[in-house]
Amino acid sequence: MSNANDMPESVATVLARFPGPVTLKPSPLKWIVMVALALGLVAGGIFLIRVGQSTHQLFWGWVSIVFFGACGLVAACQLIPGSSDMTLDAGGFKVSGLRRRQSNWPDVANFTTWTATAITWSVIYDDQADRSVLGKLNRLFGGHNAFLPDTYGLRARDLARLMTLWRDRALKQTRASR
Repeated sequence: MSNANDMPESVATVLARFPGPVTLKPSPLKWIVMVALALGLVAGGIFLIRVGQSTHQLFWGWVSIVFFGACGLVAACQLIPGSSDMTLDAGGFKVSGLRRRQSNWPDVANFTTWTATAITWSVIYDDQADRSVLGKLNRLFGGHNAFLPDTYGLRARDLARLMTLWRDRALKQTRASR
């Protein structure tokens, strides 16, 4: 990790509010784009059903409608005010969204980004407290067992850096208070 002098302003601004609490909100533009993409793919599924001549086309039309319809609903839920955020404090962080999860700083480590092709999608990390089947599958496929569901208006690498620096400060504060 490089020094604090060359961090992006957005990271420095949030980090300056340590020990918090600081609440980060998702970018509405990202979720509007996701809803629009899902609607377009649902429309593609409807088109396949309407013009499809084969069982194969009908099958994929319905799969498209169901899958991308569900994705669109999830994305639309992210646009409801107060439905999705992340709060950082000296003890850990709480992610609110489709599910709520509290993580403590001593239990988490190794914040990094997950990249598919040339696009960075998400922040992944290790959570020692997560013993779920989903966590085990995540570790098997991605090397880490937990991820953040959004980047909260930051680039993924900036959020990973913020989480690492915040955690370091919190753990240092905890050690100093002993």
